[in-house]
Amino acid sequence: MSPTVSPVRCRPNWSAGFLLLPSLLFAQTPPKTEEMIHLDPFEIRANENESYVVEEAQTGTIIAVPREKIPFSMSVVTSEMIRDFGIDNAADISEYLTGVSRSTNPLIGDESGYTSLNFRVRGFVSQPLYNGFQTGGRVFSSDNLGRVEASKGPNAVLYGQAPAGGVINFIPKAPRFTDHASFSGGGGSNAYSKFAFDAGSPLKLTRLPGEAAFRIGGSLLSFEREQIFFKSDTASAFGAFTWRLNNRLSFESRAEYTKLDVVPSRTPAFVSLGSGPARVVDPFNRLRRDRNFSYNGPYSHNTFSNYLTTLHGTLYLKDNVILRIGGFASERWRDVFLLDGTFGLGTAQRVTGAKYNKVDDHSKTTAMNGDLLWQAKLGNWSFDTLLGYAAHWERGHNQSIATPSNIVVDIPFSRRPLASDYQAPPPLSSFSVLQDLSKGSLEWINVRFTQFIKSPGERATVMWGLARGDGSTIATNLRLGQSSRSEGKKTTYTIGATMSVYNRADAGALDKVILFGNTSTSFNIQGGNSQDPSKFQGFTTVEALRAFANTVAPNAISPQEGDGYEFGFRTQWLGGKLGFTALYFDQNNQNIARNFFVRESNVAGVNSETVIQTFQLAGGKENSHGYEFSLDWHPTPQFTFTGSAQITKGRVKENPEAPEEVGFGLVQSPEDMYSFMARYNFAAHSPLSGLSLGLGLSHNSPTRIRPEIGDRFRISDAYTNVRAFVNYTFKTDRASHTLSFNVENLLNEEYTQEENFLSEPRLYRLSYRLDF
Repeated sequence: MSPTVSPVRCRPNWSAGFLLLPSLLFAQTPPKTEEMIHLDPFEIRANENESYVVEEAQTGTIIAVPREKIPFSMSVVTSEMIRDFGIDNAADISEYLTGVSRSTNPLIGDESGYTSLNFRVRGFVSQPLYNGFQTGGRVFSSDNLGRVEASKGPNAVLYGQAPAGGVINFIPKAPRFTDHASFSGGGGSNAYSKFAFDAGSPLKLTRLPGEAAFRIGGSLLSFEREQIFFKSDTASAFGAFTWRLNNRLSFESRAEYTKLDVVPSRTPAFVSLGSGPARVVDPFNRLRRDRNFSYNGPYSHNTFSNYLTTLHGTLYLKDNVILRIGGFASERWRDVFLLDGTFGLGTAQRVTGAKYNKVDDHSKTTAMNGDLLWQAKLGNWSFDTLLGYAAHWERGHNQSIATPSNIVVDIPFSRRPLASDYQAPPPLSSFSVLQDLSKGSLEWINVRFTQFIKSPGERATVMWGLARGDGSTIATNLRLGQSSRSEGKKTTYTIGATMSVYNRADAGALDKVILFGNTSTSFNIQGGNSQDPSKFQGFTTVEALRAFANTVAPNAISPQEGDGYEFGFRTQWLGGKLGFTALYFDQNNQNIARNFFVRESNVAGVNSETVIQTFQLAGGKENSHGYEFSLDWHPTPQFTFTGSAQITKGRVKENPEAPEEVGFGLVQSPEDMYSFMARYNFAAHSPLSGLSLGLGLSHNSPTRIRPEIGDRFRISDAYTNVRAFVNYTFKTDRASHTLSFNVENLLNEEYTQEENFLSEPRLYRLSYRLDF
């Protein structure tokens, strides 16, 4: 849950706005006689040829601009990639975003904290945005995604508070001003089934001005895993509406609801292989395969539902002055029922101290933003100037109750478990142990100034900006009557530039060479109760430890801060058919808050893993630096290829609370990763017309996982996931029919992704889609 606060009155620093004056004083409005065609600069136009290669980006610049003009690294996944490769889980999209790895997997939902959506960008945690708004890790439907954009670097000047690694923006589909409908269904191995629809149309406005369009859709998804008892069901519904009153005023709204029901069932990490930095988790139990069981059991479940909605209005005050106002609302409910305590079996097959936990969580998020865009000229120079304001509020409430630790679990190691091995949960009246009753809040505001200056002929672009952020969190433990508060204020900046050093006008292999670079900073409000882990050692009894942990005075945590730079070059070849980008980056993140658990096992001679309290420790510095490469190639209309790679060295530079961690890799951050997606469509005149073939591959090097006090060196496997598809499309009258055969984990590789997310075997899926 996101700890939440009482309202904070913040006074924005508006002085940055006066930096706008030079460009305003000398700006020239386009002549009145010049005919203007209004194309919304905030909106990315649809890709007509359904290519995997995209020319424009919006995330990181707020306004839509050509990617070659953006002075920092951008990665984009299109809806065509998502559809073709059958990506049903938004977390899987990270496989094809350079420098992005998953931090949690919401469709697995093995633990209560794993039903939110989190990533790591260049090694640092990042919760994604939804249509430009921060969500607190809400789950999205992949069927409603128009595109996903990842901007790298600590660019808080563009978003208010922001993570140090970068920002991922999930942009839902927009309505189309043409009639369209799509229905699909399919099945596959591991009890996979899916049904989805998506339809829309222009609206005839007889009594209202302008034109309008809508789209609605939804999906039902169900699957199982190799792990016994596991089952996941997801239902989603979404809609969008656009109303263009005239050529100066328009509104657009997008909304989505998702419900996830999971019977979680993780195979525990048995005694790991090796020690220290070479310690590797072994949930597959490679050495002792007779101990194959699942500790959540058949009675556990995890129900998670949320809705999200955004509303934007765009007004052309003049032909070159545009005002855009937006609002966001989201609500999340979580009902968790888990068996806890069976992972401490050790050499025994019987546990008598397990318990059932029940968690009820509710959180609400609202936000608003506003952007004023002035597009002007001074001679042959052009200026795009943005003044922005954003405000964000979160509120949350959490209650966790449990049975006494008297549940018996008896699992023979000689066979796979049966439902009868697990004691059924008692009635809710037996849940008498109050583990958590808390509420909290997070809120912040931000004012920012950003400007793009383009030279004559747009051979060079300079981007610079300043932002002032102000925010706070409050966490209240109602069970213990404790409250902690954290506040932060920060002025951040971004300075970047692109320069075209070569632009060939006549025919030739090399078309363009563009240099780019930037330096920027960020800050990120974080809440919690900061404590020193050593204070909870040396107690002689559990009762004494519990009494001390429940009365320790809370301490606030100051914000995380990030800074960094990157520089590189982009080239275009063969008339724009081949693009290549290479860059070097160096980024820092400091004062990082981490959880640590005070367990009953802190007392010598006690083996119980029951958590008494969870605290945070904050401090230190982490550094991530390395190289990124990307390649876009579409030599013919039939073939498209996009690939990327990142070679990183991420290390803990300082950590006063845990000095032994210094020098080791960043958590859940692959040192190296690479990926590609390729598709070939047979030409219309070919005997194989209508047939499409695709291949996608992603590789992550080993990952350091979930370090806790006294246990910092566990390493998960490197893995390579290969996806492939074969599509055949044919038409009848107005309808288009597509048969698709998708294969996931084509190499049938066995690996551990993070601590307990085990790979599936090779998966097969067959589907049919009707479009008209």
